[in-house]
Amino acid sequence: MHMKKMILGLVITVLMLGCSDDDDKHSLSKDELIGKWIWVSTESKMQFLGQETSTTVGAEDYDFVSYIVFMADGNYEASGDLIGGEISYEKEITTGTYKIDGDNIIVTVEDMAITSKAEIENGNRLVMTYNQGFEGVMVKMVSIYTKE
Repeated sequence: MHMKKMILGLVITVLMLGCSDDDDKHSLSKDELIGKWIWVSTESKMQFLGQETSTTVGAEDYDFVSYIVFMADGNYEASGDLIGGEISYEKEITTGTYKIDGDNIIVTVEDMAITSKAEIENGNRLVMTYNQGFEGVMVKMVSIYTKE
């Protein structure tokens, strides 16, 4: 019995040490976000009536380079409609404003605000996650970009 308590204590200690502390996390900074990001891929998942569908599309599926540019003045420009992982099949330029709130990027275009969780990995890979629920449908889109 004493051995079981010791093993349980060890397991709990390892789990606690393995869990990240909020102090280890950092908020997204404008300096690391500013620049041109080239779209690589988007994975979308949709749940409806207990069924889940998943689709992944990538830059190799299109004959143009899609990008998003975050500018220092709080504006952005994107080709395609890539904010939040929503992909337009015709090339178009979208502009608007953005702001950073912790680990979220909130973009505004035509008075509509879209919030995506954003992570920058190794300074050159941007992962934007967009979640939306409406009328029993859950949608999650994860878009990957690399910095030019």
